[in-house]
Amino acid sequence: MARVGQDTFGSVALRLYQDEGVDAAWAGPSPDLATGVGSILVQPGSCENCIALDPGANGLLTAQAVAESEAALAAARVVLTQLETLVPALSVPVADTTCAGDAFNVGLAVALASGADLESAVRFAVVTGGLAVTKEGVIPSQPRREEALDALTRYASASR
Repeated sequence: MARVGQDTFGSVALRLYQDEGVDAAWAGPSPDLATGVGSILVQPGSCENCIALDPGANGLLTAQAVAESEAALAAARVVLTQLETLVPALSVPVADTTCAGDAFNVGLAVALASGADLESAVRFAVVTGGLAVTKEGVIPSQPRREEALDALTRYASASR
């Protein structure tokens, strides 16, 4: 559930949702505000970052809009809300930590929605968060499910 502006960022977001198979029925466009954005500053050589957010059209998301989506929320296998998340670490080369928490949360939601128990879902989430830090950028760093499953198998084998 989100709001996007009727602008280029909104079009890009809706296209990304579609490409990734995300139901965007509740990502309504707003003619009143631009799409929310985040500016991420990364200190060179350290992977330390600072994120400044402008919620934009998401600021128009109301309790009434959430109430109107009650049937969709009730039918969902997993509902994910988030702010920043601290992620347990894998021993991997770190290129950019910007999206580790997001990748962890998505991995957790995907695993739970696929029927994994909580312990297995957290293991999968740790791997997705760990893989995300090995690449630069927010969207490009998100691992594909198959990549995370392969890595999970490798890390499980290595830890035995």
